[in-house]
Amino acid sequence: MKLVFIILIVTSILLYLLSFLKKDRLKALENQVETLSLTMMQDQYQVNKKIGLLQEELLMDHSPIHVATAKKEQPKAVEHPLVQKQIVELIQNGVSPSEIATTLSLSIQDILVTVEKYKRGRTE
Repeated sequence: MKLVFIILIVTSILLYLLSFLKKDRLKALENQVETLSLTMMQDQYQVNKKIGLLQEELLMDHSPIHVATAKKEQPKAVEHPLVQKQIVELIQNGVSPSEIATTLSLSIQDILVTVEKYKRGRTE
């Protein structure tokens, strides 16, 4: 009987010690879940950032230039130098004012006034 108790105690001690040496699968699983969670949060942040940029671009389409054309105000030359340069280059490349107006969301009259202003500026 003593021998059986000794064998049981030795076996239990060995099993107890082996439990410390064995890798903890739960810990590895927790690490994987944490990594996945962080990755998903990063992806969600990037998607939200891209949505914000797209919303800003959409709001820029409703800028004062577009609102002014919707109100049928007097045509005026485009003030932004880069847009002016783009309009002039497109005209020089043979693109029609109506196509430019559609592409840049401006009125045809604004395009024509901008081109006239550019021509006057070059001849003076």
